Order: sequence, then structure tokens, then C-alpha cells
Amino acid sequence: AGDDFVNGGFGHDRINGGTGADKFFHVGASGHGSDWVQDYSSAEGDVLLFGIGSATRDQFQVNFAHTENAEGERAGDDAVSEAFVIYRPTGQIMWALVDGEGQSSINLKIGGDMFDLLA
Repeated sequence: AGDDFVNGGFGHDRINGGTGADKFFHVGASGHGSDWVQDYSSAEGDVLLFGIGSATRDQFQVNFAHTENAEGERAGDDAVSEAFVIYRPTGQIMWALVDGEGQSSINLKIGGDMFDLLA
């Protein structure tokens, strides 16, 4: 709980910050995997922080899709797709936001600049 800084680090991680305005950091290195953010909330002020300072807004895209495990269970609400934030230069999914389709905005911060990826 509170305003947390969350860094999944190396590998594919499931992360959450609880309540509050959390910052989910990805260094941007291709070998660092994708972070599954289980509780992203733009309404609470959550932000995705990207570590490559020279990156630009147009190098990112958001795709929406349902995911499920081998048993057919979905990651979150069955009626809401996940949001996959992709860094185009490498084609890598940086963040997968569980139920991300339900967000009014997905805020990405690069250096001192903030962008709404859904705008």
C-alpha cells in the first residue's frame, strides 16, 4: 500500500503495488522479460516508467487480448482484455496490464515526459 516504486528486475514477473500512485519500472533491456502488472490503476495515479531515456512515445503501442493458462483460466476479469505495452524497436512486451482494457488511460513516463498511451 502507499505510493510504491516497483521494479520487476530480470525475468518475467507478476508484480503489484497495492493501493496508491505506484510506479512500475522497466529498464528496457530486451533480456529483462515482461512484467505482468496485476493492479495497474490510472485512477489511483499509477505510472509505467521506462528506463531508456532516448525512447519516444511513437515507439510504443498497446495491444489488447485475452490470455489464459493451460487450464483455460484467464488472468483477470473474464470480460476484460489485458493491455500489452510493446516497445516497437525490439518488439518486446514490456508490461502486460491485467484487465488493462478497462483503463481510461495508460500513463508512460520517459525521463521527464509523461504520455497517455491510449490518447
